Amino acid sequence: RLSKPGHYIYDLAVQRYFIEKTHQSKKINYYLAVLNPDYIFDGAYKNGMPNYTPNQTGNLINLIDITSLTEEYQPKVDEDRILLEKYLDKYLNHEVPKDVCCSNAREIKCPCLDVCFDYLPKQNSIYNYLDSNRGFKKEGINYTCEDLIKKGYYKIIDVPDEYLNREKNRIQKHSIQTNTPYINKAKIKAGLAQIKYPIYHLDFETFPCPLPRFKGEHPYTQSVFQFSLHIQKEEGKLDKQKDHYGYLAKDLNDHRLELVKTLCNLIKNDGTVLVYNDAFEKTRLKELSEIFPEYKEKLLNIRNNIFDLLNIVKSNTKLYEKLGFTKEQAPLPNYYNPKMNGSFSIKKVLPSLSNLTYEGMDIGNGVEALITYANFNNYSKEEYNYKYNKLVEYCSQDTYAMFEVLEGLRKCVK
Repeated sequence: RLSKPGHYIYDLAVQRYFIEKTHQSKKINYYLAVLNPDYIFDGAYKNGMPNYTPNQTGNLINLIDITSLTEEYQPKVDEDRILLEKYLDKYLNHEVPKDVCCSNAREIKCPCLDVCFDYLPKQNSIYNYLDSNRGFKKEGINYTCEDLIKKGYYKIIDVPDEYLNREKNRIQKHSIQTNTPYINKAKIKAGLAQIKYPIYHLDFETFPCPLPRFKGEHPYTQSVFQFSLHIQKEEGKLDKQKDHYGYLAKDLNDHRLELVKTLCNLIKNDGTVLVYNDAFEKTRLKELSEIFPEYKEKLLNIRNNIFDLLNIVKSNTKLYEKLGFTKEQAPLPNYYNPKMNGSFSIKKVLPSLSNLTYEGMDIGNGVEALITYANFNNYSKEEYNYKYNKLVEYCSQDTYAMFEVLEGLRKCVK
């Protein structure tokens, strides 16, 4: 029940438990309605709405009868109800239980950590150790974060070195103790040498709709509605406005072809396409190349020319082994700053290398961006124009942030 598919079955078993406690009829069947990940929308519409008819990829939604499975779960659900009531009693008596379940939160961070461990610092707590979910080790014995918290180790700097069996954690601790960034100049220089000019700083904004909206899309396809592109022709020089290009769909209709045409016209077959965390952009380009075969060659060329800026900050084992670093050196971070708080996201890295900030922006993150786009049809004309411009501003900030991080890294190794 803690697995990805298992928690859906358990969720329905809990619903069944309460339904059958209050509903007179026991003759109820229980089904999971599962979106078919292989389903491809053929682009047919009826009365202006997508018409999801079965095709060679199957039905959009498959129903799975789990009546018998949910019945088997009923004794377990009743046990959990009793246990939950005990936990709630303890909580109301200010005796918050700190159980082993916290260590099992692999897929999703436990939502109760801030309640159970409200005395932990928000910055650089033990949970902010890199790979803290893998635990720690001393004299061959494994320890979880919760084990060390019980020993009174709340902050990164509290944990004795003998528990830190990973070099990256020792790097973190030393950086925080000395309040200085860790910089591996040799690896950063080697990474920077892989980037050729012109640099195309690229970022996509997408709408992850559960039901495919446009032809060629699957359920939950990250449908691209915007891109930002800063083109840098030489080291250290980039005008935030003059060197910026982009595309933003003007409404909720299908503008992907126009977006693809614009992107392909702007990015030439030279230099480097720079992104931050390349899996996202590479996947979107692969998807678009399959939807628009007439642009497949160009889109795949763009994809093949991508370099991940994250690799210069966090590292990439395969890349750095290829560049001649040992198997011990290759996986270690190239740059770490106490301000990063255990994260290599660009919004955590940026403040340690630049004065550029997202604070005060009307749209300050990807979730706000997709919500703004999703509401295009609900705005007045004045609101629409304002929001549209703010979306352009936000996406532009993302690609300019990559330039700032890149230049910050260059300054670190000069």
